[in-house]
Amino acid sequence: MSRKKRKNVTSRKIYAYLIIMSGLPLLINIVLFFLASDYFKFFGTEQKVMINYIGMAISAAMLLGNIVLIWFLTQKLPRSINALLGKFSEIFTKEEMDALRKISRDDAELLKNTLEYFSSKSTDDAASAEKVTAQAEASMSNSNDIFIMYREETNTFLFYFPEYWKKTYGTIEIKPNDKLENYVVDENLPILRNSLLMVKSKPDRRFSIAVRMKINHHNTILVNIRCSSIAGENGKIIIMGTIIDAEIKRRLEAEISEKYNMYKFVLATVPDIVYEVYVPTGKFTLLNPEAWYELFDVNVDSGNFEESRRPFWTKIHPDYREAFLDRFMSYDHILMLPDKSLTFEYRVMNRNGDWIWVEHSVKVVSQLESGKPLTVIGRICNINDRKRRELKRMYQSDHDALTGTYLRSAIRRKFDTLTADNNRPVIINVDIRDFGMINEQYGTEIGDLVLRKVAEIMWSCQRGKSSVARVSGDNFIYLIDNGSNVTAEYIEKICNNITASFGEPMHIKNRTVNVAIAIGVAFCGDDGLTFDEVYTCSEAAARYSAQRGDNRFTFYTNDMAEFKQAPPPTDDDSGESDSLMTYLNDAAH
Repeated sequence: MSRKKRKNVTSRKIYAYLIIMSGLPLLINIVLFFLASDYFKFFGTEQKVMINYIGMAISAAMLLGNIVLIWFLTQKLPRSINALLGKFSEIFTKEEMDALRKISRDDAELLKNTLEYFSSKSTDDAASAEKVTAQAEASMSNSNDIFIMYREETNTFLFYFPEYWKKTYGTIEIKPNDKLENYVVDENLPILRNSLLMVKSKPDRRFSIAVRMKINHHNTILVNIRCSSIAGENGKIIIMGTIIDAEIKRRLEAEISEKYNMYKFVLATVPDIVYEVYVPTGKFTLLNPEAWYELFDVNVDSGNFEESRRPFWTKIHPDYREAFLDRFMSYDHILMLPDKSLTFEYRVMNRNGDWIWVEHSVKVVSQLESGKPLTVIGRICNINDRKRRELKRMYQSDHDALTGTYLRSAIRRKFDTLTADNNRPVIINVDIRDFGMINEQYGTEIGDLVLRKVAEIMWSCQRGKSSVARVSGDNFIYLIDNGSNVTAEYIEKICNNITASFGEPMHIKNRTVNVAIAIGVAFCGDDGLTFDEVYTCSEAAARYSAQRGDNRFTFYTNDMAEFKQAPPPTDDDSGESDSLMTYLNDAAH
């Protein structure tokens, strides 16, 4: 019978004995307890006492047997364990373990796993060999490297191949016990032999070489062989190391290089400025300096972030410098934003000295374990053309195409903004009298020029913080906001300037056109709180002025309520434009 089978039989006997010794006393005690209780009155008192003595004797005997068994196991098993440890000590000498500790941390773990695996091949105890092998294979299964071990007395290498090599290259035609030189191509043999001679000379030597290795009849691949030497028994050298597949690494490096070249080409053709900041050290790297020079005509070298952006600081428009500092002096607040990115539009001076609009975007791409930003990518894009189109659309949506003044919807928003800030604006309503007759007498072309001239006069007569709006075909208003400086005397001066400007006829295209106006004034707070309320009061005051004669102005009072009309509908600008065109068309006909 083999040793393994004998061990299994012994184990089964021990388990059976433990079951019997544990369960039999319990069964006997149950039976004796039942007899001692004499449920059916079969025994006398002396017989019951005898039964109790018998039960106690049997329990004591079995307890003694268990003690003997425990003593046997405590004496037998340590001898087996000590024997197993003795066999390991025969393979792993103290010098070998001391040498392992001198090797770097990563290599020590690698060599330790290698030793564990190959030591199992020399162990006589089959069970312990299986255990050591399983542990070594489990620890090495996470690696794609070939583990190798060389003993000087045999002059051969032991190889361990992970599944990666079989899956990648198919059949591996390398014998477990063979010379490493047999699998290296001829042109690389000198460097391998010289390296092996060097590490065989004494312990604590190591080498790392790149050679081509033959893994079967069809494939030779580029590998990196790394080995270290330690002192074995009787002064013999043991070499352990790994064979790393460098072909995959080479292909990856080639792909990375290709993508990097493509990346550089793309950056070179993109007009946007792209940079990177390594936040802990403030290292600034400009990824496409050509774009920077093309936009600003200023050379900025990669280096310290603070020093690199000083030339750029002078290029930022003064109106946006404070906002720039708020957004870009620190990157911690960007982590709280969606996608950990921030975009800001501001004006800078380009290489031609013109103020242009740029869009500056930054994104945190990596963080420290503490949550602080580690790497930030930035992009500065010239958006001047786009911004001009946007501003033009905004201007057209807020301004009258004919006169350039604000539309009613835009002036209403300004009014609401002022009142929301506890300001009390004033509306001066300027109405052109009998404008329909001017269109009938001179035509719509002259009528349009009259409207433009009226707008020019109103812009020239404005003072302080005021805005001019055309709210209907022949009706203009001033929206004045001078805070606490808005007084009746201040408004009278503006109205006198306006009426004086219309005291003389207008000369338009060799035509003399008499234009008269009527002015009404209303104050927010005294005459109303909303735009429609104040505008309606100013319109009523203008009607009252029209009854008194040409080029007069009147401040609204409560006795003018009869001149009030319903406020204009709250429509959009397109509606205003449509009503304006309808009015002009009607006037033309």
